[in-house]
Formats: sequence, structure tokens, C-alpha cells
Amino acid sequence: MASLIINPITSAASTLEKRFPNTIPYIWGAFSAIILTTSNLFVKKLSQDMGSAEILIFRSLQIAVYTYTLMSSHGMQFHYPSPVINRLLIARALAGTGGVGLAYYGISMMPLSDASVINQVYPVFTGILATLVLGENYEKSQLLSALICLVGVVFIVQPPVIFGSSVSAEASENGSKLFGAVILLLGGMMASVVEVLVKKVGSKTNSGVTTFVFGLIATMIATVVSLFQGFVAIKLHHISWFFWLGSLSFVAQVLRNRAFVIGNAGRVSNMAYFGLVAGYVLDIFVLGNSVNFLSLMGGLCILSCMFIYMYRLHHQQQHGSAKTLPK
Repeated sequence: MASLIINPITSAASTLEKRFPNTIPYIWGAFSAIILTTSNLFVKKLSQDMGSAEILIFRSLQIAVYTYTLMSSHGMQFHYPSPVINRLLIARALAGTGGVGLAYYGISMMPLSDASVINQVYPVFTGILATLVLGENYEKSQLLSALICLVGVVFIVQPPVIFGSSVSAEASENGSKLFGAVILLLGGMMASVVEVLVKKVGSKTNSGVTTFVFGLIATMIATVVSLFQGFVAIKLHHISWFFWLGSLSFVAQVLRNRAFVIGNAGRVSNMAYFGLVAGYVLDIFVLGNSVNFLSLMGGLCILSCMFIYMYRLHHQQQHGSAKTLPK
């Protein structure tokens, strides 16, 4: 049954990748960001009743089950004799568990739109790591994006030393923005490590086994943490939210892994900014929250980074200097 659904999808995706080799990594990255931000809506809902570790258990377990089912139906390899590959897979899983756990904790402390904005700052770290570890070029547009992102985060956090105590107090009505922002930035650093590791291991294995190993290790670590934090009784509506969280996260992760395998890690990471728009839409129209003006300005600053980079890429292609992305 699974193969009847997946085979046409994978065939269509493969056709698109062959037809648009320079564009499709960005499309996968953009869709991944939008879907991942949408999944965070259910993290926000679940965090009202339980801790981030317990949420991570059910999310990661679903990812492992989905991946196992699909890989089994296609006869894919689950393990590799190479110690190097296995170490990279474990390192990616550990970094991913830390990054997702921190992100979920940060989301529980801030409005979804603000958390989504800060959560998407990780391309700044990815660009730097991709240069240091993968040897990719660090472009001027990436440096400009990093500086603009810094300004955007300041607008969102609104520290008293810059904006005054009255503005900062108003910004903190929904929780400690400063602490939540620090947690999300740390999670972003871990996410950038994940992306570089996905790129590094991508040519040596398939994205399915990368996702499967992450799901297993994340489930085990989150279970151990939850034993100390305590479990909350699962209610019927929690099951529905867990399903959507796990399903959307799985699709987002598959798309993101594929984008980083076939594309330039530093460039593809910039597509994460597409998730910002989804965050504001969900916060305003679904959760019914109002958006702080300065936070909105910060979001627009960070969102502008994507357009700066897209203009840069278009300029390179027009002048024939853009290189074909590695496969």
C-alpha cells in the first residue's frame, strides 16, 4: 500500500530534480520551512499541557515508524559497515535531538510568530559552518544577511538597554522573550550543525536512513529526559495534535534532507526564511494573537535576507557566474 502512494511521488520528484537541477533544492527548502513552521503550531498547543521532551517522544517515534515503513517497502539499507558513516549518522541524530528539543522549549515561551522568526535565523550559522567544514564559499550576501538577522533579533527581543524598560516589559507579557530567544538561538546553532552533517553524510548514504536513525535516537533520549520530568496523561485531542505534528515534521525533514543532499548547504539554508510568513499567518489567524509592532519589524528585517539572497542568485545567473549545484 505504501509503495502505491510513494512510488509516484518519488518518481515525480526525481523528474523535477533532473529537469530543474539548479532550482529544485530551493523549492524543497522553501516547502520544508513552511511545513515545519506549520507543525510548530501543534507544538505550541501541546506545550500548554506537557513538557518539550514528552512532545519530542511522540514526534520522533512517528518519524522513525514512517521512515521504517517506507524503507522496508523499498528494500532500502538500514545500516552500513563503515564506522565513519555510522558516526556521522549518530552525530547528526544527537545534534538534531538537541536542536529540536531546544526549539520546542523556546516555542513554549514565546508567541509562535516571534519564535518562528528567531528559529529561522539558523542559516547564519549554517553559512559559517558550511564554509569552515565543507569548504563552500561564504558570499557577501550571506554576511549582509547575518547582520540584518542580528538587527531583526534585537527588534524581537527588545532588550531594556536599547528600548527602555517600559517597551521591554510590554514585549514580555507573553513570557520571557529574552530567555526564549537565547534558547531558540542555541537550537539554531544545533540545527546548523545538523544541516552540515546531513550534507556531509548525504553522498554516502540515503536520506531515509539519516531520518530513521534520528527518529530512534531522539525517541530514546527524550524518553530518558521525560522520566525525570514526569509524564502527562494523554487525552484524545492530544493524539490528533501528535499525529499532525509527526506527519508534518516527517515531510518537512525528508524535503530538507533532500535539499541539502543535492544543493549548496549555505544557499539552501536561506530558504528557511519562507517559514516566517507562515508563522505570522498562524499566530494571527489561527491562534488569534496580536503581533507587536517592533517584533513585526524584526521579522521583516530577517525576511528581507531571503530576498537579498534571491536577488544575488538571480544576478549571478544573469551574468553566467552561477555554478551548477553539486549532486
